[in-house]
Amino acid sequence: MVSAAHRSGKQALLVVGGEGAAPGLRIAMGPARLQNTLRSILSLIDHYGYDGIDVDWEPLTPADAELYSIFVETLRRNLDQIGLAHQRHRLVLTTAIEVNLNDRGYMSSLVRTLRRLDENFDQINLMTYAMANPKSLPFVWHNSALYPGSTFPYHGFQAPSADGAIQEFITAGFHPGKLGIGINLHGYLWQGQGFEDISAPGKLWKVPPKVVELTYGEVIKEYFGRSPTRWDEEAEVPYISMPQTNQLISYEDGRGIEAKLLYVQQKGLGGVIIWEIGRDNRDENAKRQLLRAINNGVFSNRPLESREVALH
Repeated sequence: MVSAAHRSGKQALLVVGGEGAAPGLRIAMGPARLQNTLRSILSLIDHYGYDGIDVDWEPLTPADAELYSIFVETLRRNLDQIGLAHQRHRLVLTTAIEVNLNDRGYMSSLVRTLRRLDENFDQINLMTYAMANPKSLPFVWHNSALYPGSTFPYHGFQAPSADGAIQEFITAGFHPGKLGIGINLHGYLWQGQGFEDISAPGKLWKVPPKVVELTYGEVIKEYFGRSPTRWDEEAEVPYISMPQTNQLISYEDGRGIEAKLLYVQQKGLGGVIIWEIGRDNRDENAKRQLLRAINNGVFSNRPLESREVALH
């Protein structure tokens, strides 16, 4: 994989962590094991020729801030030493961060920790997908909204959005060019479990809806045609409302991707991350439509405003 990336003029980073990895990372980065953990990671960098590390500590709770900070600072020093010793280009250090705009304690600690570590990172990528779920919100909302809309907050809650996350980091003093947002290649199916109508964004519920993650291929094969696709003009994302079955599908399409890439361009952000390229066993062609939309936006020399992207 590293060789293929280099042949294409791309960098390949080794990911440390992943979804739900925080408990294991706490053990691996503790004082008794940190040096062994670092040796293991750096040996992989040396052996396979990776171009750096992506630290993916999920979730990065306030209790983890000290361990995370020590690990990042130590890792940065070691990467710099390897670069000098082997006369390599600067080895990259990035981090991917979960976003929860309705947990003020979490966000305050997150921003404060990353601000202290800012100079160690080449890129800080915000996972601005999977931001809405019944555990964190009392209303139905988009999986990966670009903007929050104008009808919120409900009872002290705000509608999660990429713009809301970016604005919080920029206000805290981060340079926009170091920040990235997420584009998801999957969607959420919200299924009402009670009598409340949850088939439209912003609908309040008393009985928590069931949420199922779907690939884009599953959305295309199983739900297109049941009800018309809709576009949220304020959040700038698509969705499918199915009142007959009390369901809502939040997903990504070419128009939503174009809106996010235009946002990145206008805000001067560092780029986007994608979750996830390798997954979609229902319809590989459907996924490739989204990847083409991303490639068209990223690699075209024309301004984004002047182009069109096929929606499906």
